[in-house]
Amino acid sequence: MSLSIKLLGKKGEDAAAKYLEGLGYRIHKRNFRVSTKEIDIICYDGEYIVFVEVKTVKENSDGEFARRPSSYVDGNKKNNLIVAASWYMKKYSPPLIPRIDVVEVYIGKESTQIEHIRSAVNRNDLKQHRRKL
Repeated sequence: MSLSIKLLGKKGEDAAAKYLEGLGYRIHKRNFRVSTKEIDIICYDGEYIVFVEVKTVKENSDGEFARRPSSYVDGNKKNNLIVAASWYMKKYSPPLIPRIDVVEVYIGKESTQIEHIRSAVNRNDLKQHRRKL
């Protein structure tokens, strides 16, 4: 039985949330939306408020993964994450340091593996994508 993309994403987000809780992070919100932009998980890690993008891939029939999940976090996605996180910080003003992480979830036939990339996205990522006015 093949997983639909939506179900695969939900399974990955659930695995990521469980992983983060296991590290001691406190989950605050899931699937937070600002207009058309979404943050998969917002959580607390000590002095940080962490905005988490979860990317999930499934093992294919030959036992390989097509590509690294974080490679799907392109310039447009980075921009959307920064805009949504900035909006959240302005609106709610939490007294915490913002950070944007990416959690990669590899769903295999026999196990699920997770890679956590802390501070994976920052404003410097946008410099190469800005248009000149």
